[in-house]
Amino acid sequence: PISSGGVPHPQVPGDTDGDGHVDIIDFTGLLGNWGTRGSHTKYDINNDGTTDILDFTYLMAHWSN
Repeated sequence: PISSGGVPHPQVPGDTDGDGHVDIIDFTGLLGNWGTRGSHTKYDINNDGTTDILDFTYLMAHWSN
């Protein structure tokens, strides 16, 4: 991901929108995809096939990173 200043952001675990931060946008996306199963989505942060409490826990552990 690239910042608004053109400098690449390092990959941040839980940053589903690629803006370099784990924030309310990532949280809202995760909630909107809660319970999704099957193909891996960007909200299935731990890649276990389901967007659930494990992904929420992972996202919160990296909040504001």
